[in-house]
Parts: sequence; structure tokens; C-alpha cells
Amino acid sequence: MLTGVASIEADEWLQLLAHHPIFDGHGVRSGKNAHGLKVRERVALRGTDLFIATGSEVRWINLKACKDAFVRFESKRVGLRSADSSKSKSVGTNLEAVAAVPWFRLGCEALSFDIDRLVVNASGKLLVAVGLHQVA
Repeated sequence: MLTGVASIEADEWLQLLAHHPIFDGHGVRSGKNAHGLKVRERVALRGTDLFIATGSEVRWINLKACKDAFVRFESKRVGLRSADSSKSKSVGTNLEAVAAVPWFRLGCEALSFDIDRLVVNASGKLLVAVGLHQVA
């Protein structure tokens, strides 16, 4: 781990991830959907890939990229502070660094229904979207 960054709480970047734009829209932050299913059922994980269902859309982000952005920002911040503490350069925030990590929409014409649940198969090669009456 980088010198000076080791003192940063290991899961701080995860707390910041909750504010990432990937979670915006279609009630992703709400506790339950219209069918009473919990939000966590609309989230799937495959290695470092996080998939989130919002309405009929599946979004994807790489968690390693989020953590790396956080570590890079904190390394620069600690480096700037130790290099010259008299200068007050604005370099943004660690929240902005994590929020700037790009996310993607997975395109699939079969997703014409509200997704209630996402499931990754055991091999990690298939992602299943489950609706109230449909599967894709």
C-alpha cells in the first residue's frame, strides 16, 4: 500500500461509492420496489464488477476502478499536503474522485420490463434479469 495512504480507513471508498451517480434514478436508493423485493436483490456482484438494475436498465461499474480512483486522489492529497502545506490548492474531494469513475449501461433489447432481481450464474458468464413475469 502507498505510504501515507495506509492510515486511511480501508472501507472509506465504499462509503463514498454509495453517492456515485450509478445509483441515481428509478428508485435505486429506496428500500423496496413495487413488488416488495428488497433493493439488494437488484444488485449483483461478479468479481470486481457491480451490476445494478434500475427499472428496465442494467448498469455496470468496476469496483476496482472506484477504489483505485480513491487511492490515487488520497495519494495526491497527502503528497500535496506534505510537499507544501502553505499552498491551498483545490484538487476536489475524494467523493468527486470516486463519482467520476465511469459506469456503463448494458444494452439488451430483451429487457423491456422492470427488473426485480439480478442473478449471476456460478461461472460468472451469465447475468439473469428477473421481472415479475419475465426472465432475460
